[in-house]
Amino acid sequence: MNPRIVGLRFFILLFAFSGFFPVLKSVSNKELSIAKAFHHLGTLQDKIIFYLKENPTLTLLSRSEKPQDQLEYEEVYLLENAKISKEAKPKIDEINNFKHPFYRFKIAPVRDGIKIIINYNPEFIEKIEPLFFDAISLFKSLMFYIVHKDATKHLDMPKTVVKNKELIVIIDPGHGQTDPGGVGLYNVAEKDIVLTTGLKLKKALEKKKINVFLTRDRDVFVALDDRTKFANFLPSNSIFISLHANLSVNSKAEGLETYYADYSLLKNHKDNSSFSDDYGFEISKKNKQLACIIHENIYNAAKKFDSAFKDRKVRKSVSQILIGTQMPSILIELGYLSNEDDNKRLQSLKFQDAIVSGLVNGIEKYNC
Repeated sequence: MNPRIVGLRFFILLFAFSGFFPVLKSVSNKELSIAKAFHHLGTLQDKIIFYLKENPTLTLLSRSEKPQDQLEYEEVYLLENAKISKEAKPKIDEINNFKHPFYRFKIAPVRDGIKIIINYNPEFIEKIEPLFFDAISLFKSLMFYIVHKDATKHLDMPKTVVKNKELIVIIDPGHGQTDPGGVGLYNVAEKDIVLTTGLKLKKALEKKKINVFLTRDRDVFVALDDRTKFANFLPSNSIFISLHANLSVNSKAEGLETYYADYSLLKNHKDNSSFSDDYGFEISKKNKQLACIIHENIYNAAKKFDSAFKDRKVRKSVSQILIGTQMPSILIELGYLSNEDDNKRLQSLKFQDAIVSGLVNGIEKYNC
């Protein structure tokens, strides 16, 4: 045998037994970090969500009854090999300090990761379900899905007064102020395009005597879970429309996309099977119906303005803003700021008017 080959084999064996493989093992068990955290409050359910860069491992450590006087059940989980990032810590502290009358979360670092202790009152909380999903932003996400029985009357969170029981449209112009969103060609910022379009839509809907609320009406930053909390405590006859503009490293990417949340994309933490309860099934159907009607009407109106405008179809996903809302909700990417043609379209006041016309038509058809 060639002496060089013999020497190479000896080197490989020596390298292996010298501790190379234990190093590989430690890399595979490397520490995860909670990059972001959110707390979505609602009248039907709350959602506490953690974003991680890799798939998390969650282990149920214990379940017991009557750990406290009022909060009779306790569940303890371990989020293995995880830590809390500096960016996520303020929201984690907020969740830890939130005094809900029927549940408490305590999230704390331990030697093996992060311990999550949940105390709740089963008289008012139907279930607390841990779920996994892949977020639209490519994060791996862990969600605690907290389903209420009849908690809303006990919460000190007044609902906005609406004059009648007709459809309510919540317009969410994405981003704002310190969060510009995507910044495309010619330094055009997403936050400005969607705010202008959102204000036009509000005016057009008010002319139709439709109740309208904006999550922001000027260049301010509103946190995602503040947007959803605002929406969720409006009356139940609401729809939620989040306006965005896209960005891509591919300058040829262009056109209209509409997203809706589908609960079948959520996974049970035990066996990774698709999750859907009765509420999830119904809201997923309504989300899809709203997305298809609105998308078709926007595209038809935009196509009349510019026949070259592309249709990138309706897509299901789990975006942060959509999974946090409890009414039929969609997220619309009006075009690509990174594309020369779409960039010009989105800056055109006439194109914005066409988009708004399509939105109004779609909302009216959905409401029929």
